Amino acid sequence: PDMDRGFMNRVWKFVGEVDGYEDGVLSITVAKILNLPKKFSDERDEIVDEDARVLLSRTTRVYRDGKRVSASALDDAENVRVQGKMLPTGKWRKDEDDQPVPTIRAKKVYITG
Repeated sequence: PDMDRGFMNRVWKFVGEVDGYEDGVLSITVAKILNLPKKFSDERDEIVDEDARVLLSRTTRVYRDGKRVSASALDDAENVRVQGKMLPTGKWRKDEDDQPVPTIRAKKVYITG
């Protein structure tokens, strides 16, 4: 997909259901992008209700119930809110069918359920 440069350069809040967490990569199904202006509705259509990969680094902060926790807490998470940037489409991870999947570099992850 061709994503708008203005969309790619901003930090967004993505809400999603957790599909799994392994080796610093969180697999989610994106349910919503919070506070998304109407001019980015095409990008929303490309991402919402789709699988995505969330990349966590050593500096990514993970929170549950307002307290900072280790990334291993994501093993038991069902729902998350991810604050991060979308990677350029050329850097997207591939799924098991070798198809590119929207990939987000996380700054913060909030476990919401």
